Amino acid sequence: MVFPPDLERGTLAVIGCFMPEGSLMPMAEMQCRVATRVFQGYLHLPDSSSMWRDVNQRDACCPSQPMPSQRYAVALGQISYMDQLAELIGCRPDFGTV
Repeated sequence: MVFPPDLERGTLAVIGCFMPEGSLMPMAEMQCRVATRVFQGYLHLPDSSSMWRDVNQRDACCPSQPMPSQRYAVALGQISYMDQLAELIGCRPDFGTV
């Protein structure tokens, strides 16, 4: 949800374009961390078909009931999304060892 899947190269990052179920700023910061690692070459984007598969899986998980407005189409759960992004860049905490 940061890089458009159909770009030839990951040169455009869209930060904070979602409806958070929590605070926007920490989620946007984590998106920025991922984007900077892609721009620096430390993290490589998957191919376009894999990115589209992720988009379609996310859309399939949405409730089957009609949404009150279009803005809820980009709603995200804060904890699970932050964990996914943290996993990508290697900063997800392991609470099992504490």
